[in-house]
Amino acid sequence: MKHFQLKRLLGEITPKIRNARLQKIYQPDESRLQLVLYSARRKHFLTIRTAPGLVSCYLALERTGERGEAAGDYCMKLRSRLQSAALEAIEQVENDRIIHFCFVAKSGEKSSLVAELFSTAANCFLLDQTGRILAVMNPAAARGRDNLPGGQYTAPAPSAEVTRLKTEEDPLARLMAEKGLEDYNAAVREHYEQLAARKRLDGEKGIIRRALSRERKRLERLRSTHEQTVSQAGNLDWYRESAEILSANFRSLKKGQNMIHLPDLFAQDQAVNRDIPLEPALSPQENIERYYKKYKKLKSGIKYARAHLVEVRCELDRLENLMVRLEGASGEEEISKIAGKAGVSLDSARSSAGSGKVRIRLPYRRFRAADGSLIMVGKGPKDNDELTFHIARGNDLWLHISGAAGAHVVLSCQREGMFSGEALLDAAHLALFYSSLKDEKTADVDYTHRKYISRPKSDTPGKAVMSSRKTLHLRVDMKRLERLLGREKTHTV
Repeated sequence: MKHFQLKRLLGEITPKIRNARLQKIYQPDESRLQLVLYSARRKHFLTIRTAPGLVSCYLALERTGERGEAAGDYCMKLRSRLQSAALEAIEQVENDRIIHFCFVAKSGEKSSLVAELFSTAANCFLLDQTGRILAVMNPAAARGRDNLPGGQYTAPAPSAEVTRLKTEEDPLARLMAEKGLEDYNAAVREHYEQLAARKRLDGEKGIIRRALSRERKRLERLRSTHEQTVSQAGNLDWYRESAEILSANFRSLKKGQNMIHLPDLFAQDQAVNRDIPLEPALSPQENIERYYKKYKKLKSGIKYARAHLVEVRCELDRLENLMVRLEGASGEEEISKIAGKAGVSLDSARSSAGSGKVRIRLPYRRFRAADGSLIMVGKGPKDNDELTFHIARGNDLWLHISGAAGAHVVLSCQREGMFSGEALLDAAHLALFYSSLKDEKTADVDYTHRKYISRPKSDTPGKAVMSSRKTLHLRVDMKRLERLLGREKTHTV
């Protein structure tokens, strides 16, 4: 706020709160004070903001902040000194953004609350009647003038700000006129409270955005690793063939060799030789086994990477969807919903913002079918919605216990909705296990492709409608179920 805006504001609110009794003092956050003043059978909520971009003073309509919040040291000192005191006078330093709120206790003891409302270094000081500093709202900002508790308060150099704008050039006056507000204080209040709300929402967006960005980078690194593994599929046959060539020419191998040239049994031209590197320190049999191990290890790694690439890409799509929704979010409720879907606790995120340890929760449990396919099982009604309508793809297989309450189960299908019978049985067992019929030995499980699932008109989370379905009559195989549950991977990062 400019000095002339403060002058107009104080001229309007001073008659309302002069000689008012200070009932309560709150400090909702480190840069905001609220003084509850009682006068003429009415409460007035004097609000002082010192955060950059929000520096202001006005009468609020009500108390803001969380109920039962812990009072900080500065707030406690204000309460011990000013509680029940009367606001004797309000004085603004001429052509400056400094306000002295002068209080008189019932004992006659005088104190002052000095609000320096500068745009870059706003602060509040509690002074006794001699000008000695009793408490400082922001000690770091006060060190420049050595205005710390125990010392004498030193006022800043007189301001050179003598700008005088016409009423129509004052944006707060324009706001008052455009919206037909009752007074200037209402314009100040609306402007700065809306500004604070936007800043708070931007801050919460930033917390969620950073958490999603970190998780996206982690998944992109994982995707790159898996893609590199899959790209080595061309070497798979080479390792197996080399092992077989070495086995067929066992008598030609000797310990100490680092390379051998042998006829390539797998080449069309039998005259072609293959150069096969060897480990000199290994025996012929150990070199042969070394190539078989490389073949098996790479084969297993490629199978694992291909299966997990589906999951990683699925999660990246989900994060991208949340990112898009986050950028378009404009309300607190919408941002809270996105935070919930991202598994980000805004309160814990604020407390751990410096450590970068914000945790993202997945809305589903993960399992591997016998053929390596990914099976996802929703953790609850809202998670079922997220899994079905925001994560599953159109050709993925969707399963649910028939005629009873249960989790949504999605079997990831890589090629045009194709799936194996074993994977279907695995997913069906999980659909039964995570349902209200989990103790039954037999049950019916409905299944269809995700593209045939729609959300009903009801707002109840976890509801879904199938436009086409098939039903599997399932008899529980305990060994299959034990294998699946033994492979469950909890994933909270």
